[in-house]
Amino acid sequence: MWLLVARHGDPGSDRDGAALRFLLVTVVGSSLVLLGILALATALGTTDLQVWAAQGGATLGRGSQLAIAATLLVGLALKVPVFPLHTWLPWVHATAPTAGSVLLAAVLLKLGTYGMVRLVVPVVPEGFAAWSPLLGGLAVAGIVWASLICLVERDLKRLIAWSSVAHLGFVVLGIASGTQAGLQAALFGNVAHGLVSALLFVVVGGLKHRWGSADLTLRHAALREVTPHLGLALMVGMAASSGLPGLAVFWGEIGGLLAAWSPAPDRPEGWFRAFAVVGAVGGALAVAYTVRVLREVWFGDRVEPRIPDAVRTERTALRLLGVLVLLLGLLPTVLLSVTAPFVEGVLAR
Repeated sequence: MWLLVARHGDPGSDRDGAALRFLLVTVVGSSLVLLGILALATALGTTDLQVWAAQGGATLGRGSQLAIAATLLVGLALKVPVFPLHTWLPWVHATAPTAGSVLLAAVLLKLGTYGMVRLVVPVVPEGFAAWSPLLGGLAVAGIVWASLICLVERDLKRLIAWSSVAHLGFVVLGIASGTQAGLQAALFGNVAHGLVSALLFVVVGGLKHRWGSADLTLRHAALREVTPHLGLALMVGMAASSGLPGLAVFWGEIGGLLAAWSPAPDRPEGWFRAFAVVGAVGGALAVAYTVRVLREVWFGDRVEPRIPDAVRTERTALRLLGVLVLLLGLLPTVLLSVTAPFVEGVLAR
């Protein structure tokens, strides 16, 4: 990623600064995660993840669980990223080439949520339960904050990056709820966001290359008039990003909200219900910024300045991603049936 951003990023931006910030953030996060892993290995006498999960923190005191869970969660929150540790993401996304943005959004950010599910939820459950109200509160704060920024952001690529912060907030909220439904929704949201963000970054990267910038305030030809392939892909991606039923993101977000409304018994129900309400407001804001983007870029009868439509490689990628977004939206059990036994195993421990 450092190589992609620093050597192949947008030449009109501070590529070295963005690459250095990404490197520092990910190294700090990894160092904290390593510290938490070493603490667990020292306390439990093994580095076998299955043994850690099977013990479920039974041999660790409450103080140790709180400290280890906090260390792991801060390190992983940097990678997700969770509000207010998110400020590095829009800058890196805006600077990175299309391949770097797709890799970062669709794969690397998921390492943070994967680490929470694998290293924190089953291994130090008491510590995670204690910190989960704070984690859920930060998640919904990120949802609303990022959505509000999307309403005024001028750079289309940065806007998609900010929307990623909001979508991952729903994932973290589902994990924090401590329920099977929440964990299922989080894993589904992980995959759905990976597909939708990859789709949008391919579209936006192509548009930025053709326009010369991603500034929404500049006058552009309406995509529905001059580039039907890119226009359709943008429409599908933004509709999915807004949580439209029938598309992939809907199931992860509605599942996260429902899980927050009925959290695990050891979570404060009042707080999590408040988080669900605030998260729903963030979902409504997503519809608002989706309409804003489509009005500025897709809608209208402008035909100048003309730009070429998607080339064959772009069309192939966009069709594949679009079909997967639609498939998971219409048949969510295709993915839920795969993750269900593992979720049950994690929570049963």
